[in-house]
Amino acid sequence: MANIWTKLILSFFSIMKHLTNLCYLKYKLISSGFAVTKIFTDCLCTLKSLHSLTILDDSLSQSILSAETYFELSSLDLSECDIGSDGVALLCSHRNLWVNLYSLNLSHNQLGSDDAEVLGKVLLQCEKLCFLNLYYNNIGDTGAAAIADGLRNHTTLFELRLGTNYVGLHVASLH
Repeated sequence: MANIWTKLILSFFSIMKHLTNLCYLKYKLISSGFAVTKIFTDCLCTLKSLHSLTILDDSLSQSILSAETYFELSSLDLSECDIGSDGVALLCSHRNLWVNLYSLNLSHNQLGSDDAEVLGKVLLQCEKLCFLNLYYNNIGDTGAAAIADGLRNHTTLFELRLGTNYVGLHVASLH
């Protein structure tokens, strides 16, 4: 049965390469395997019009974050992908990703204060960001302060989700 699904998925990916005007993609396939992950990542690199990407697959999220080519994403959802510190570092290393990004969802990724500090530095360059979801991580007071520093001069941000991050009320008064 798994072989049939793999063939079906690979067929879909071959069709996807020709969808040059595709703007939104949501993908969920747990334990997709290396071959499927590689082909999917290669397909994404050909979709230059893709603006919104939601990935709900742990192994695939790491592969996408490692991809060298990025499209002009305006929305990236990697919630519940367990990207960890390595994923945050890869995400932050893609400078051209941040140019048009207006929505970033990194909720439920077990991110710590060090990850928030790395992310906070990149947020200084993210001028169009309107929505940032860091809900249900473990960034703590230090991480929240770093995020606040990164967003200090933002005029476009209208929603920031930091719930369930062990952040004290005194952090808000610091910034």
